[in-house]
Amino acid sequence: MDLTDFEQAYEAFLQYHKSRRKGERLRKLTEDHGYGERLLLEKAWWPAVGSFEDVHPEYEVRDYKGGVRYMDAALIRGVVRLGFEAVGYGPHCQHVSRWKFSDNLLRDNHLQLDGWRVFYFSIDQLEQQAKMCQQLIQQI
Repeated sequence: MDLTDFEQAYEAFLQYHKSRRKGERLRKLTEDHGYGERLLLEKAWWPAVGSFEDVHPEYEVRDYKGGVRYMDAALIRGVVRLGFEAVGYGPHCQHVSRWKFSDNLLRDNHLQLDGWRVFYFSIDQLEQQAKMCQQLIQQI
């Protein structure tokens, strides 16, 4: 599958999801689905799977307080719920407060309690070790 296949499928994938969203869910997809999220889908997901079937970008989940959180990408098939996150070192580690660090851990614990399995890929891995990321997705 070449880059042209990805580009066409990716644009159709985004348009499909944008056409079915409103309000904050549409804003999140339009404004916050950026470099890392695309990189995850382009360098890891697409070469490994070759389809966006059952994948939801910027997927909204309710947290334990009734608030809303978003996963970069979610695969939902029947009772299977898998989350995929592209994590940049700066915004997720280097520049995070102690409160945000603790909140991120709590978020992950609650996702697990709600039946989600979440997998994390660093931006560095996606850029420099794409084949390893693809293999991991195939194993999942």
